[in-house]
Amino acid sequence: MPGAGGEAPDAGAEAVDRDAGIPFRELLFKVRWSFVEDNPPDFEPPQRRVQTGTTLVIDWNAKRIRAKQRPLDFEGRRKARHAMLADLVDRGIIEITEPEVHAHGARSASGIDAVVTNGILRVKQTARLLHVVKELEE
Repeated sequence: MPGAGGEAPDAGAEAVDRDAGIPFRELLFKVRWSFVEDNPPDFEPPQRRVQTGTTLVIDWNAKRIRAKQRPLDFEGRRKARHAMLADLVDRGIIEITEPEVHAHGARSASGIDAVVTNGILRVKQTARLLHVVKELEE
């Protein structure tokens, strides 16, 4: 059964405790949610949907949380999200469209969707940018 984010849960992944050298099993529990935040004042549309989430690593046998990963300083990083969005638009990597464009099968050349629905922008597939290397300027 897929998890909340569409991924299959990784129930009982086996690992080895580095300190004791004993195999153990883990359950990775991922939760994601979204909320709407304001775009910079001169940006259209005025708001965007932002995804965030948390991951718990639970020791399968001991039934205890081994690790918890959550967003770090999410509010403090808003300025960086503004800058990234502006840069993607300025460089032509994304083109902001209405949902009707995608309903007819059109996709952006970069594979990143930037769609406005009911006045709120949602940018999807930005993980594709994780492996893009900026060219060195000479």
